[in-house]
Amino acid sequence: MKISAIWALLKKRKTILIQKGIDTLWVGDGVAAYPIYTIPTLDKNIMQTLLDVGDDAWSSFTVSEQDFVSFDTKDNVLGERELRATGLMINWRGVALMPLTDGNELYYIQTRYLKPFNDFEPLFCFRRTGSLGGGYIAVKEGMLLRGVMMPYEFIRADEVKYLEALHDTYWLTKYMIDEHNKVAEVADELRNLSFEDDEEDTDDES
Repeated sequence: MKISAIWALLKKRKTILIQKGIDTLWVGDGVAAYPIYTIPTLDKNIMQTLLDVGDDAWSSFTVSEQDFVSFDTKDNVLGERELRATGLMINWRGVALMPLTDGNELYYIQTRYLKPFNDFEPLFCFRRTGSLGGGYIAVKEGMLLRGVMMPYEFIRADEVKYLEALHDTYWLTKYMIDEHNKVAEVADELRNLSFEDDEEDTDDES
């Protein structure tokens, strides 16, 4: 886990939520949360020091503390559904998104919340139901829970525009691929004709 990447996320959103579990602290910005094992205790003052934020700038931060964790911290939860990446990365309104699916439904996560995870560990994402707005994404390194995050929700005013953009992109991409395949087919036919002509010339000479 890259602690510096977690601090960067907190400073960017200026929102900090400290959740105190039985044996682990979970820190996040209200969208994602990560377990912190190396620091025995955290409060507003310690957090300000760790983030290296001056008093004037700190006044614009929102810091909340609670003596419980609002999601299931077990590595495996009954009923969780594994999600797979679709192979696409989408940048919408300046937000980098990764679509994940269980084969029936689609969820988006903000890729910046994956930065705290170690690059050399395989990541597995699971959809869980719970108290965080009805559902959240559990991210595991191997089989160990290393973070949770809320799926990205599109602003209502942007929903139609986003779907229109996806629709236009799909049809333009399909047209581009179809045209490319047509050109490739013509080129293959021309090469085949050329090969046949060479064979006929060889037969005439014999």
